[in-house]
Formats: sequence, C-alpha cells, structure tokens
Amino acid sequence: MKVRDARAEVLEAAGLYRRAARRWLEVFDSRIDEGERDWLRQRRNACLRRVTRIKKGRDDLHFREVNQAANAALRRMGLLSGSDASPTRDTYKMQTDSKASLPDKTRKT
Repeated sequence: MKVRDARAEVLEAAGLYRRAARRWLEVFDSRIDEGERDWLRQRRNACLRRVTRIKKGRDDLHFREVNQAANAALRRMGLLSGSDASPTRDTYKMQTDSKASLPDKTRKT
C-alpha cells in the first residue's frame, strides 16, 4: 500500500536521502495500518541505501593529526614540555621576569 508524502518526495528528488529517510520515519510514526508501515519501512531503507558516504582519503587531515602537529610545534617553541602534555591557559601568557622588566622612564639616569 503506497503512501504519499510531498515533503519526503521532494527531498528524495533533490538527492537529500538522509533527510528524506528522517521524514519517512515521521510519516511511519503517524500510521497505524501494518501495510502502510511496511511500505514506509522499505522506502526509508531504500533512502538510507542511497546515502553517499564520505570516503577518507590519504590527503585528508584529521583532528588527531592536526592536534599532534600543533603540539609538536609548541614543543619546538619551548611552550610545551613532555610527550603527552597538552597546552594550558598559561602556555600562551607572556612570561615576565621581574629583573628583566622594561626600563622605567620616570627614573633619572
């Protein structure tokens, strides 16, 4: 028994299969007849099979790789010590030394 839903059909026609599958699920929840529910289940599964998966390529940068590169750069700059240390809020604060402060312009020479 075929069920019509304009919104889901428009989403499918646009190639938005994940959103269309979600809409078919909403329609499924509003139906009582088992024949309609079975047809909706099949239609939703067909949409989910059409979803294109993003394939990971070798050129893609992943979060872990970016994090490791950033930590390596911080270690080279001397802002991070240890192999598994993470930068803290204090890492980026300017280090001031009381003896090496800027010259006081009010002091007479």
